[in-house]
Amino acid sequence: MFLRQPQLPRDGRQRRGVVRQLREAGYDVTTTAEALALARDADVTATRLVRKAGNHLGQVLSGVVNFFNPHAVFLTGSMSSSEPFLAAVRSRVYASCHPLVTQTLRIEAAHAGADSVLLGAAALALEQLDLAG
Repeated sequence: MFLRQPQLPRDGRQRRGVVRQLREAGYDVTTTAEALALARDADVTATRLVRKAGNHLGQVLSGVVNFFNPHAVFLTGSMSSSEPFLAAVRSRVYASCHPLVTQTLRIEAAHAGADSVLLGAAALALEQLDLAG
């Protein structure tokens, strides 16, 4: 299962989530990459906000995971490169789902980049066609 984060506008006029909250707290950041750099450098506020975002995504994913029972969930986008974000997603999913559902579940950052959705769709199609048989 691949989940793609929406792309932020490149002009920087709209501030969502972590960037907006950091700006409201007095930080001079304009991009998600800058916010993630702060978290990577152990800034307490940035790390807390990144974890909070991961917690929110994890709560949403819990319903998806409980319903579909996937073997793996791969996250894309800039936030998925942050270990505090991934840890918060995993923690919330594991805490909110039935233990049998999460027993072998993997939640990881996708490494296929922009083509990850296409690769997942192709793998699903090949699985359904069962060309090996």
